[in-house]
Amino acid sequence: MPTIGYDYLTTAPATFKMHFCRVCHTRCEVLRNQFGATSFMAAVMGDFEWYDAFVCPYADWPWHNKAMDLLMEIDRVTDPESAQWLIRALDQVLRENGLRR
Repeated sequence: MPTIGYDYLTTAPATFKMHFCRVCHTRCEVLRNQFGATSFMAAVMGDFEWYDAFVCPYADWPWHNKAMDLLMEIDRVTDPESAQWLIRALDQVLRENGLRR
């Protein structure tokens, strides 16, 4: 399932022409002029609006989920040495799937 801020983004309509996945840097597919809630809380409150949705074409692939888990851990870690190790692991996952950061 796509994760907001990593391989899924919603914006006001016509804000961006394109967007690239934060995980694998692949150009995202765009769904223009969608109408609905842009988050769980907005849905609960009945707050619907027009938006554009950008989603990575690899969002549900197992290797992409592994890469996203690594990137999420990089975002959390505070030790620079650990971050470097995680970055190398992320780069390896991307290379194995024909992509680069």
